[in-house]
Amino acid sequence: DVVRTFLETHPDAAFTTAEIRGATAVPRGSIGPALAHLADEGTVVHRGDYWAIGERSDPPASAES
Repeated sequence: DVVRTFLETHPDAAFTTAEIRGATAVPRGSIGPALAHLADEGTVVHRGDYWAIGERSDPPASAES
């Protein structure tokens, strides 16, 4: 899964859906369901507008920080 792989390569960062789309070329209509599926698996966490790999008590820094 390209989204999982992308997030795994950046374990200390969090990204918006637009940033993930831009980095992975996943279509706009597919990125939300892909992230929701990964969240259901417990692979990613969602905090505010940001998504990151794994379970975290605090959201990691934005990639743009």
